[in-house]
Amino acid sequence: MRRWRTVLGATVAALVLTSGGAAQAAQELHPTTKANLQAAMHAEAFAYAKYTLFAEAAASSGHPDVAALFGRTAGVELRDHFTAESKLLGFVGSNLANLQVGISGESQDLTDYARWAQEATTDGCDAAAELFAEVRRDEAGHLVRYTAAVQALVDPETGATVPAPPTVTPVAVRPGPATCSARTVPNLQAAMAGEAFAYAKYTLFADYARATGQPQLAALFAATAEVELREHFTGEANLAGLVGSTAANLRAAIAGETEDLAMYGSYAAAATRIGDRSAAELFREIQRDEQGHQAAFHDALATLSPVRHAA
Repeated sequence: MRRWRTVLGATVAALVLTSGGAAQAAQELHPTTKANLQAAMHAEAFAYAKYTLFAEAAASSGHPDVAALFGRTAGVELRDHFTAESKLLGFVGSNLANLQVGISGESQDLTDYARWAQEATTDGCDAAAELFAEVRRDEAGHLVRYTAAVQALVDPETGATVPAPPTVTPVAVRPGPATCSARTVPNLQAAMAGEAFAYAKYTLFADYARATGQPQLAALFAATAEVELREHFTGEANLAGLVGSTAANLRAAIAGETEDLAMYGSYAAAATRIGDRSAAELFREIQRDEQGHQAAFHDALATLSPVRHAA
């Protein structure tokens, strides 16, 4: 929790501005450590997105304390764990490099979502097919905006400017079971993982753009991140049945934190054997945080009334 308090505000700018030094340090990391950092970042991004939806559902169902717990924990996963791991990995680059990462990701999304939409149609899940097609159209728009932003940075004398950010139309969280089956279920899960990671990386890219005097680019990254989370991830989560009752969400969170404890223990041990001391220390510190999250979720579950607990 300690790093969470210090990473806010101006410290975020200081952190992202050191990305050049972090990139140099990352070159010295063992490939196994780099791969583990990348996997951990994906896990933290998904945890942030999941807990954000759990918080909204808890608030809507009359559990403000649980909602606050989920919200606080989500913040730690993104602004502490994901951010620290990205710094050690040297993940954030220059504004131009970050745009290129965005272009590459959005281009892959066009391919993935076209396939997922076709498979959902074949599976008979029209709702998923329609959502995948809609998300693909959004991603195509993101690609166009990022490409134009590159032009604005590379050759500003042409008069090119960073495009206006996309409009965000939040989707309401709908707790309930999955509405699709067959291949569409793992496709929804893969899509959610991608959207969660996109939100997290674009949030850091926005931080860096803002810290380096590019407010328009920061606004583009930040709004795109919100589309990925509030529209795409949430819509996919509704179809996948990610969100359940408050009790069910707490149990899911406990299970997730239990998996993370094992993951970080394994990563810390591997980094120690390899000699990547900084990574080992970070993994162990995050593991301690996750243990605290697990305990807090257990306590929250225990405080629910028997009737609500059984829901």
